[in-house]
Amino acid sequence: MLFRSEYRILGGHGGIDFIMNYRLIDLIRRGLPPDIDAYDAAAWSAPGPLSDISVAWDSMPVPFPDFTRGKWEKNDAPLPCDVKE
Repeated sequence: MLFRSEYRILGGHGGIDFIMNYRLIDLIRRGLPPDIDAYDAAAWSAPGPLSDISVAWDSMPVPFPDFTRGKWEKNDAPLPCDVKE
């Protein structure tokens, strides 16, 4: 799949949203795990609300939660790298 100009129209962020959604659906159809798990998704989503809290508290630092409860240090699951032309 080539990065075509239509993707820039179909998705935000210069088209990468469309590409990432396509990849997720492709992985699900093939029965493969997604590139990120629920813990990554939570960690990637947390800075926005935490920033809002920090600003409301006069820029006080806010601790970042460890959604995995320390299990991220032992995650040795390999990522799938099956590239098909």
